[in-house]
Amino acid sequence: MKRVAFACVFLCLFAKTVFSQDRPVELKLSSWVPPKSIVGQIIDGWIKAVEEKTQGKVKITHYGGATLGAFSDHYNMVITRQADIVLSGGHATVMPRYSVSALPFLYKSAEQASYVHWQLMEKYMKDTELKNVKALFVISTPPDQLLTNRRGVKTL
Repeated sequence: MKRVAFACVFLCLFAKTVFSQDRPVELKLSSWVPPKSIVGQIIDGWIKAVEEKTQGKVKITHYGGATLGAFSDHYNMVITRQADIVLSGGHATVMPRYSVSALPFLYKSAEQASYVHWQLMEKYMKDTELKNVKALFVISTPPDQLLTNRRGVKTL
């Protein structure tokens, strides 16, 4: 009985020593956007806010400009633990319901689009397409026109 009590006390003291270390949690964030872009600056601002709120206990390194992988690789980078956090675009093969967000002319503003996309994820995707990951935030772009690289669009 004394051995069990000693072992418990030892484990408690050991655990306290390990968990009270001042080493911060270090996370890798990968994005495909250039670091100097608007979205890259938003990400860096978010990282700074996280580090301030955690009083330096969480450190996030941003690997921008597709440094760790191409746009299409980012979802799998989290699954394979190549990165802890990624900026992921709509991956129709992994998240087919989210591809509705890519349709043109649905939203009047980026704020409205972000709100609708978040609601879509919470209501329909959290237990399906997103069951292996955790969405932290949504960044939607302002409404765009149809973009083509070969010929102009004259009618819809």
